[in-house]
Amino acid sequence: MSDQQDSKFMYNFSLVIFALVVIAIGAYFMASHIYTGYVESQREDDMVASRLQPVGEVNSSGAAVTVASNVAAPEGSGASAEPEITDPNERAYRRICFSCHEMGIGGAPKTGDATAWAGRPEKGIATLMQSVINGVNAPTGVMLPRGGLPDMTDEEIRSAITYMMLQLPEGAAAAAGVDG
Repeated sequence: MSDQQDSKFMYNFSLVIFALVVIAIGAYFMASHIYTGYVESQREDDMVASRLQPVGEVNSSGAAVTVASNVAAPEGSGASAEPEITDPNERAYRRICFSCHEMGIGGAPKTGDATAWAGRPEKGIATLMQSVINGVNAPTGVMLPRGGLPDMTDEEIRSAITYMMLQLPEGAAAAAGVDG
């Protein structure tokens, strides 16, 4: 009877060892699958975070805004990385208007895009100035009063509009009453 008990013990022992091996292999694959999902979700979180980085900064100082350049001036050369803007119309435009009109943000007509500006020059510079001074909230787009820069003068607004009209094909500036 001893051989029969030994045989039964070995059989049961083998089953327990087999079950433990199967459980260990299952735990390994489950942990591997969970870890891979965790790594992928971390990668997705990193990608989302990189897409949510700000594209600019708010200028609340009232100082003139210039377009950033990736080209730095040589050290000790005395030259700045930004070229000096000599055209007063462009300088007024670069102060704030370019931030929306370069990319068409908020429905702003892109500078130089005749299709986007269709119908606006014909209204005349006085009407365009009133739209800038008072702001516009239309289904086609939003224009903050004074372009979002409260200290922008009427002369600067006129200059910025003049600059944008002069970027359009011939005839558009004349239609707005702008002298080139």
